[in-house]
Amino acid sequence: VMLGDATGHGLGPALLIASCRAYVRADLPQNSDIAGFMNRLNTRVANDTDGSRLVTFVGTLLDEQTGQVKLVSAGHCPALLFRAASKIVEQIKAHGVPLGVMNEFEYPDPKPIQLQSGDRLLVYTDGIIEAKRADGAMFGADRLTLAVLRHFKLEGQAFVEALYQEAMDFSNNAALQDDLTLLSIRRL
Repeated sequence: VMLGDATGHGLGPALLIASCRAYVRADLPQNSDIAGFMNRLNTRVANDTDGSRLVTFVGTLLDEQTGQVKLVSAGHCPALLFRAASKIVEQIKAHGVPLGVMNEFEYPDPKPIQLQSGDRLLVYTDGIIEAKRADGAMFGADRLTLAVLRHFKLEGQAFVEALYQEAMDFSNNAALQDDLTLLSIRRL
């Protein structure tokens, strides 16, 4: 599961994301070396840009049989890991700089995450935490975490829609200033 978010709006960032998508499809990890994959992706993006554009990116490898996840974040928003047994949400912070910033940056091998039954991993773009009210207050990571705790029992799309609706309710349905993407992975 991969998620990227380019800086800016319009054709330039869209083309950069299209390039990332092509690079990902051409070089999907065939083994557990997600860090090596991220290093190669970073080099390709850095070679395509002049430093004026960057991409925050999360690359994950999920073993459906064991529930083990390997996640590397290139400057992306912290992923949220909901632990069903303890009802605690953990943050998984970025492992390095966004793609395209430093050509030779080496992303570390991630510590494997073991998903247990009911655990959920949420990866998202900053559009949800930057949803604003008229007074300028943002929805923020704390409100998103509380929303995860309120809605963790919901399945698939219903869970994602509940988080989205909380951000929209907070902002009084104001137009979003940035794209908003939510990816949720839950172990049954």
